[in-house]
Amino acid sequence: MKEMMEKLDAIAKERMDFHLQEKLIERQAARRETGSILTEPQVYRRDKEEDEIVKILINYVSDAQQLPVLPIVGMGGLRKTTLAQMVFNDQRVIQHFDPKIWVCVSDNFEEKRLIKAC
Repeated sequence: MKEMMEKLDAIAKERMDFHLQEKLIERQAARRETGSILTEPQVYRRDKEEDEIVKILINYVSDAQQLPVLPIVGMGGLRKTTLAQMVFNDQRVIQHFDPKIWVCVSDNFEEKRLIKAC
C-alpha cells in the first residue's frame, strides 16, 4: 500500500511540475442517423422475424388512421435497424402502403418535430 501511495504521489508531483490541470469533459455518444436502404450485403436468420412483422403490418393495418407502433427492441448490435430496413423494403409492404417514409427517431423523441421533418 505504501509503495502504491508513493507512485501516486510521484504522479501528482509530475502533474504539478508540468502545470497540468484536471478537467472534466462530458462526452456525448455519437448519434447516427439511419436510412431505409438496406446496407447489409446479406442478412442471415432474420427471415422468420421479417415475415412475422410484415404479416402483422399487412393484416392488422387497413388504413393510415390505424397505423400501430410496432417496436423492435433489444441491446445494441442485434441488427434491429437492419430488420426494420428489411421490413420497409419488403415487396409486400411496398405494395400495401403508399406512401411510405423512413424517420430516424432518436432518444429525444418529439412527435411534432418528427412530423415537421417529414
